[in-house]
Amino acid sequence: MQDERLAGGLALLITAAALAFANFSDTGENGGIGPYAVCVGGSAIVAAILFGRVLPNTENPTRAGWILAGLALVACVAFWSGLPFVFGMAAVYCGVRAERTGPVAVGALAVALALVGCLIG
Repeated sequence: MQDERLAGGLALLITAAALAFANFSDTGENGGIGPYAVCVGGSAIVAAILFGRVLPNTENPTRAGWILAGLALVACVAFWSGLPFVFGMAAVYCGVRAERTGPVAVGALAVALALVGCLIG
């Protein structure tokens, strides 16, 4: 199954778009090109590791999906890091792969919460 690359690319695209909005839409002190580049770069590294090495080799996608969904929810505290998007999309991918709706729902919830955080700042 080679859909990991597509899922990883989609996760990174969502991360980059949400963080761009969070960093460049407000006139406040926070944000800018430096923080944006650091957060997107860090998210890209995590996504490459997850979608390139970890998820293709996992034997139990249901368990991996629940772990990633939990990490995504915890990472929502620091939504500006971009990690909730990566972990949430990875949980969704694992849930779809395992044909389980739980990790899909929780992962999508974490992505939605992080997106709200980016929109309202």
